[in-house]
Amino acid sequence: MKVKMSRLLLILVLAWATLPAQAQEQPIPWSSLSKPQQEILSRHEARWNELPAARQAKLVRGSERWLSMSRSERKQARQRFERWQGLDDTERERLRMNYERFRELPADEQRRLMRNYRRFKRLEPDVQRDLRRRWRDMTPEQRQHVRDRMRKLTPDQRRRLMRDRLRIDRKGPLGAIGG
Repeated sequence: MKVKMSRLLLILVLAWATLPAQAQEQPIPWSSLSKPQQEILSRHEARWNELPAARQAKLVRGSERWLSMSRSERKQARQRFERWQGLDDTERERLRMNYERFRELPADEQRRLMRNYRRFKRLEPDVQRDLRRRWRDMTPEQRQHVRDRMRKLTPDQRRRLMRDRLRIDRKGPLGAIGG
């Protein structure tokens, strides 16, 4: 009797634990979408009821995000999408894997990487090109050496190093970053 009660209790606990997930997976009726959302998602209307509930929810979230964007943000999003469509399957897969690796990082590491990315994007285009070229020309060992060296620096030391390197770059050719 105890075994049956334990099994029943386990089944009830498991069923209870899955309730929130099931509640989130309910289909979204087309008629519940706002007119602007229906316009944005119009190409999906004919097969809306055939889409999995999770896909419907993702499309609705995307339409909400789109509607909240400014004109310039929408323009940038279209450009990113066009670039994405122009990539071959190998490059798309590489980007997906990099994104997954990024998502697995601790939040503080994600913030650090985003700060560095924003700082890189503020550089002049010719400086960005030069940094990309030099990184691409390095061997995997040289890249790892640079990563290891940079991780050991404090944020202030990193800023000073990059500022000094950029100053030297503007005066003339710079050797390998890995030094």
